[in-house]
Amino acid sequence: MRRMRRLRSPIRGVRIIRRNSGPYALQIAPFRPIDSGAVERIVKSIGREAGPIVTTAMPESSTRPFLDVGFKEVDALHLLELGIDPEPYVTSSRLSETTESEVALVSARPRHLEQVLEIDKSSFEPLWQLDATGLREARKATPTNRYRVAVGDAVRAYAICGAAGTTSYLQRLATHSDARRQGLGSLLVADGVEWARRLGSRRMLVNTQVTNYGAIDAYKAMGFELLPDRLHVVEYREP
Repeated sequence: MRRMRRLRSPIRGVRIIRRNSGPYALQIAPFRPIDSGAVERIVKSIGREAGPIVTTAMPESSTRPFLDVGFKEVDALHLLELGIDPEPYVTSSRLSETTESEVALVSARPRHLEQVLEIDKSSFEPLWQLDATGLREARKATPTNRYRVAVGDAVRAYAICGAAGTTSYLQRLATHSDARRQGLGSLLVADGVEWARRLGSRRMLVNTQVTNYGAIDAYKAMGFELLPDRLHVVEYREP
């Protein structure tokens, strides 16, 4: 299992996470203004022989100071939005009768962790995979979160949703390869939207890679709409 540790950052609002056998990850607080001088101090604090440094997904306007210092874009994400009405959310997706009788949604527990991480590893490219520490960090990204698993004879899917003010976030959604196209993802999303609605959220946001056409179509089928602006991930490698 890959492990992560947090390094001291010279810039407030930026967390530096070190993955063993992987890149340094910069977690940047939303709307935190950072200039190129601050980016240079971050790179210097990590060290010239550190290997690649990868940022979280950012709006295009926020990437300019990083590009000025020598970061390069390595991925782009679509941002999608679902408006949450005061009335209960209803999804058009339905589970098969067999799946519905075999699966229950429950709050995730420590005993589920190993299976959740295996599902995550099989669902995402290495850049986006989480380990146990990354999972905890994802849950800390918002003041309130909901971490749920779809369980039958084993964990078949999981989701993490977060909420801050009137905006909620579908932070993570993954389904076991043997349980895809059975409606489990839609079931977890509906569960998260209902949770967010009860908290007073008026919208839910989710992002996914621009090339992940299956996920984009699935989110659209659940009522999400593409927003015009994309998010960008940039990486620094020592010349």
